[in-house]
Amino acid sequence: MSEKAIHKLSAICLSVLLTACGGGDDAPFLQISDPAKNSGPIYDIESMCCKDSIVTGDFNNDGNIDVAAAATKSSLEKSSGLTAILINEGNQRFRISTRLSETEHNDTLASGDLNLDGIDDLVVFGEDRDADKGILQILIAKGDGNFSKSIIMEDASNNIGDRPKTIMIRDLNRDNLPDILRIGKFEKSILAYIGNGEGSFESPIISEGNFGNLDAFVFGDFNEDGYEDIITAAYDAEVFLGNGTGHYLPFDTNGDSKSSRHDLLDGVSKGDTSMASHDFDNDGHLDLVISSSSNSNVRFLKGKGNGLFESKQSFNVGEVPQDLVIADFNVDGKMDVATANRRTNDISILLGHGDGMFADAIAIDAEQSPHSLAVADFDNNGFPDVVVLSNDIVFIMNPSK
Repeated sequence: MSEKAIHKLSAICLSVLLTACGGGDDAPFLQISDPAKNSGPIYDIESMCCKDSIVTGDFNNDGNIDVAAAATKSSLEKSSGLTAILINEGNQRFRISTRLSETEHNDTLASGDLNLDGIDDLVVFGEDRDADKGILQILIAKGDGNFSKSIIMEDASNNIGDRPKTIMIRDLNRDNLPDILRIGKFEKSILAYIGNGEGSFESPIISEGNFGNLDAFVFGDFNEDGYEDIITAAYDAEVFLGNGTGHYLPFDTNGDSKSSRHDLLDGVSKGDTSMASHDFDNDGHLDLVISSSSNSNVRFLKGKGNGLFESKQSFNVGEVPQDLVIADFNVDGKMDVATANRRTNDISILLGHGDGMFADAIAIDAEQSPHSLAVADFDNNGFPDVVVLSNDIVFIMNPSK
């Protein structure tokens, strides 16, 4: 795939969701178009700060993938969290609505069908700094792009999960019902909220960890026992083994609860910002790819199938990568990697060879300070596209030819 095989078609910002649109049925459509013709809308969002997380899902059950972004609207009086919803109307047109949250800062989003009605819902985590607590909100989709009143679960501990992708929707206890997992950035804990399939969740199961100042984490059955595990990256790495109940225990290789951290130390270090797992070399074991903001590269760690990894190659990307996603962008059956690079204001595409190696990075403009990515086929052409949360929301469409 050449550099021209993926095109930046438009940028849509978050401030227009507040000032120009107003949400609801009268909200305007945004037409994605070729910026070379200067017809794609671009809006200034200087009034917004702390734009942290972006996810995709079908929020109105029409078969088109929509977008949700978490941000914060700042004013002299008070900050307020914002969940911005972009409804995909097809033909590269999006209807925009917003939902103000109950928090001062919205930090993290996750999407999934929480009540098993076939429509994707949202989980939002944010902070109420005046009350010194975190707030976990459950937004149940009505099926028309709007959401029912939040179910709010409060946590007395502040500064939890305040980094993109520290919250996920998974089946943690193998009952085929969606649960919520949240990892505390500073609190050194893993919190599992077990769901009942109706959109309600129990009080969290808390697993203690040794990590601090969490930068990234990833799921996968790394020791191949049939249960999903977690790897966290902070100043070094730690493996937590799942047992199918929502509890996670630090991996103990030789009677030393910290030994797994040393085994991963060469591959995970301070400055790592995002991780993803997949069998990149087709040997039957899950591997890791990790983006490093300090080294401006992506490292490939070969999985051994026993919870341990071997550091292999590194691949240069744009400067200061903030997020990493994987997808088969050129649909050749081999998994590829994309990073959002803050300093060079672009994303990098690494096309996989299927053996743990990747081609040289392809750079694509992504407006100013990109830092969060999501992947979906927005135009239903069978090729995965990328949406970038930077100072704008940027759609990078992947044509079928």
